[in-house]
Amino acid sequence: TATPITINPTATATAITTTTSKREPSKVNSATLRFNNRLNQLAKNWDDSTAPKVEALLLDALEKYQLHLKEEESEQGGGESTPKTNITTTMIIPNTISFTNAITAWARCTRKDSAHRAQSLLTQMLHLYT
Repeated sequence: TATPITINPTATATAITTTTSKREPSKVNSATLRFNNRLNQLAKNWDDSTAPKVEALLLDALEKYQLHLKEEESEQGGGESTPKTNITTTMIIPNTISFTNAITAWARCTRKDSAHRAQSLLTQMLHLYT
């Protein structure tokens, strides 16, 4: 007999931690949580126009976050930049969940290049977070 898994419904978003890499933020802010929920909703569609939209949203958010990190790095005088723990709740910080939602959208898309696009996102995620 399988043991049922219980989930604590009172857990907060800031209590969620990741162990995938030191480069990925260890806490998820509310903006990222909303962003991932939105991507998840979109990824559930089975049409050909959704996957490119989800990928574009992800890449746009990633570009903005990387620009933010570069600005932080230049303010600190160089060196490797690490995300600040007190980052504003309005900054979307794409994470592995964001990439998984985009990959799922491509998996449900019927375009001929869907597999290639999903593989490309997986490769980019692995490069960023490992």
